[in-house]
Amino acid sequence: MGSKDICSYITVIYRFHSYICLYNQQVYGHVLYFLTEYHNGFQLGELGHPLDFWFYFVFLNALWLALPGLLMLTSIKQLAHAQSILVPKPQKLRASRTKE
Repeated sequence: MGSKDICSYITVIYRFHSYICLYNQQVYGHVLYFLTEYHNGFQLGELGHPLDFWFYFVFLNALWLALPGLLMLTSIKQLAHAQSILVPKPQKLRASRTKE
């Protein structure tokens, strides 16, 4: 493996690591938003209203949780792939059997 290949894999590692940090912050912010609304008793809208609560609050905000979650999984897969290429697999040592 040449130095150009190693540099490109290191770039991939840093890029996807930063993606994971950003996705974590997005999920954290949304969980805080949901918990704050829950704690305040959903004062900004009617609880259980079909359009205001279930569509706008639950469904549209759930998209902002699901999409970063999927992107986080793809980033983890890419990091695992880059790591498997960079780190050589250990070779198994064969024990020589001596016949007595």
